Amino acid sequence: MQKKAIVLAVAGLLPVAAMAQTNVTVYGVADGNYTFANDSPVRGSKSLSAVQSGGQSGSRVGFKGSETLGDGLEAKFRLEAGLSLDTGLSTQTGTFGRWSTVGLASKNWGEIEIGRRDTFHDQLVGGASANGRTTVAQVSPVYIDQARIGNFVAYLSPTWNGLQLKAGFSTAGNDTAAQEVEPTRITAAAQNTAANTNNRLWTVAAHYVNGPALLGASYERNKLQNRSAVAGIDGTYDAGNVWNIAGAYDFGVVRLDAAYGEYNYAKNTMLSSGAETKDSRKQWTVGLAAPVGTNGKATLVYAKAKLDYINSATHDDSLSMWGAAYFHNLSKRTNLYVAYGKINQDDDTLTKASISTLPSGTTYQQAYQLGIRHMF
Repeated sequence: MQKKAIVLAVAGLLPVAAMAQTNVTVYGVADGNYTFANDSPVRGSKSLSAVQSGGQSGSRVGFKGSETLGDGLEAKFRLEAGLSLDTGLSTQTGTFGRWSTVGLASKNWGEIEIGRRDTFHDQLVGGASANGRTTVAQVSPVYIDQARIGNFVAYLSPTWNGLQLKAGFSTAGNDTAAQEVEPTRITAAAQNTAANTNNRLWTVAAHYVNGPALLGASYERNKLQNRSAVAGIDGTYDAGNVWNIAGAYDFGVVRLDAAYGEYNYAKNTMLSSGAETKDSRKQWTVGLAAPVGTNGKATLVYAKAKLDYINSATHDDSLSMWGAAYFHNLSKRTNLYVAYGKINQDDDTLTKASISTLPSGTTYQQAYQLGIRHMF
């Protein structure tokens, strides 16, 4: 799927030592689609009709490579930039917002990566789900996870008969506010409290893939450090945590999968008004995928979540989603896809989940999609 290329055009401009490097792989995805979305919980909202990028997979271009150092040791790097086909602009803040790591790898001792990369949660749940993290039929609006971690040091063990262990630490782990489990960052003016965004994150995971079977678990703990009252009294800020278990088995005629996870959000007990109204979230999903002929695959997924708010004045929420998709291969690198997704949720304004892959700020609960993806 990925095409290796040695940059020979600039060979004459580089020092001899630099040319001792191993080949660099250039790879990417170009994904474009037409999407129609409607059924917004916001009154007066018109339907959405748009050409978009990244329905099945986020469009991107990447570079990765390695250098043999001897005694079974390699230096490795990976740089991956997200882009939007419909505008030509970057989809992340910074050039290589999707992935940017450097590290050392050994067949006997495993691999260490430093930088920004996918979370262990996202790799586990996305790998297990019949529909992955793709199209408007993906379950991520209901079964949420954090996609990436920055400022991260990750250790990946060697793989023993399909089993791999992972561990990591970050000094600023959370990627988006919607998926934070830390206390809300507040300003000194808001609560007479000094703000500090020095969030610590610890995470571990076990991932087993062997033939038709996949099984895994992941855990993540967040804690906001060194935030205290202006008067000099140290505050008490609880740590939040996230865990998931997931599995799948391919029977040939159908592949079945399931996942269960919980978010236990942190509470800021130093606020004058009492604990923050963060919630605890329980979520689960099931799915199936079946081959259609020699070139097609049909998927069906369902997810449900229950949100329990700390503040007794806020009503607990529940929401669910189901999605269906069909993928048809035109070649090993190019395929067409069609998908449908539908969210059902309570009317509490604190939830308002939206179909994924839609423009930021939209709140549509139903969408149809037709697209093409090419990998290089």
